[in-house]
Amino acid sequence: DESTLDYALGVFLGLNVLGLVSGVIGGAPGVIVSQPNFVKKVVFPLEILPAAMAGTLGFDLLIGLGLCLAGIIFLGQGLTFSAFWIPVIVVPVFFIALGLAWFFSAIGVFIRDVGQLGSFIGLALLYSSGVFYSADKARETAPGIWTFLKWNPLIHVIDALRQVSLWGGAPSLQALAYIWVFGVVTLLIGAWFFHRLRPAFADVL
Repeated sequence: DESTLDYALGVFLGLNVLGLVSGVIGGAPGVIVSQPNFVKKVVFPLEILPAAMAGTLGFDLLIGLGLCLAGIIFLGQGLTFSAFWIPVIVVPVFFIALGLAWFFSAIGVFIRDVGQLGSFIGLALLYSSGVFYSADKARETAPGIWTFLKWNPLIHVIDALRQVSLWGGAPSLQALAYIWVFGVVTLLIGAWFFHRLRPAFADVL
């Protein structure tokens, strides 16, 4: 019983989640490079710079999510108690964004051209994250492609958000566990990678 409004709200949800991750990937490589004084002359916790950028984009995500939920309440079918799952689904997305911000900001110091990959990766995520289609549709109509798409955590995040907000259902606990594991691992790897390369920032800049 999906209406045109449901589809529009579903796409809007997906674009908000994607905007956080693709924005981090596109902007993080230049965060440290653009602030050489913080690296060379000031004793400053550099990990705050990519974290601040990710936080700004995360705030945009929260605003967009709030607008989408308002649309569901006032124009759609309304929210149910399933909406209480939303924080559980969204939190690991912030972990993923922060881990990627630390990773790409560190590697951007040594490989300046990595920032050019941001637009390509963002476009690839746009079509592989289920923004314009559902995970169930991809699983049913293209099982061969789904073999690869199912490892993208964003497709599970977007699908879970649609389930709990638009349809009043419950998210897949298996998918939710995968999202959390992926988010925590990405955060830890990004933090380790940043602190491992940080001592060489001043020499390169």
